[in-house]
Amino acid sequence: MKRLAWMLIATGVIGWLLVHSGEALAEGGDAATTAARQEAALIQASTNAAHARVNSYLVHDYNVIDQDFLAPSALANVGETVGSALGVSHGSAITRNVDGERFYELTGEGEDGLHVSIYCTSFAASGGTPGSTVVVVRATRQTQTLTDLGDAMAAVARAIEPLHVQPQVSAYVDAAVPGLLSADEAQGLVQQVLAKTDATRVEGISSDGVTSVSADVPTVAPYLLTNGKRMNLQIAVHDDTVNGETDVVVGSPIIVDPY
Repeated sequence: MKRLAWMLIATGVIGWLLVHSGEALAEGGDAATTAARQEAALIQASTNAAHARVNSYLVHDYNVIDQDFLAPSALANVGETVGSALGVSHGSAITRNVDGERFYELTGEGEDGLHVSIYCTSFAASGGTPGSTVVVVRATRQTQTLTDLGDAMAAVARAIEPLHVQPQVSAYVDAAVPGLLSADEAQGLVQQVLAKTDATRVEGISSDGVTSVSADVPTVAPYLLTNGKRMNLQIAVHDDTVNGETDVVVGSPIIVDPY
């Protein structure tokens, strides 16, 4: 159980670093949904620039919502509040309470067929470390189009607002291009995306059939800070030898899962 909870923290820790500038710093729900839609538009433009076939997308939010060790009923109420806002009905709930840690998971189908998973974990104070409660939301869809990605990201942002925290929404798209690209071709594909989106390369790696580049698009308000530099776009290209194609994963501001 602890392993699962800390895995959720590790996959969501980038939420602590997410910064909103310009319009997204304003108060209220419009700011959060505006930021989410900007990220969605950047992901869509980048995927189009790669001429990649879309397979699915995932929307992710991570927040520390409380410094208290919540009672099981209160933790369940948090999950149900978010689930209700996302239109989850007849969801499957799992509750565990062990060793100073409480966990509530709600999984089900949300509005417009989104598959939604909500993970709520509350930790007791220990060794001078205060208690805390973490909420992670993951909404996925198998799809060949990104026309509704902005709506999905905005819906997750709105669902988090009743918890009285700033939504920390990110998303990524799992796509592919035909054939196995060479290292030079993978770099060329990334450069093509950067040029089409007016993005500036921040950092990157290329090894063992994987090319991953982080970049910044100044006109997109949400961003992370990495080594003191803005980034709000990540592109990962890697071989899929089983299917004889090349996977292209595009995220904003970052790809939150392994690729």
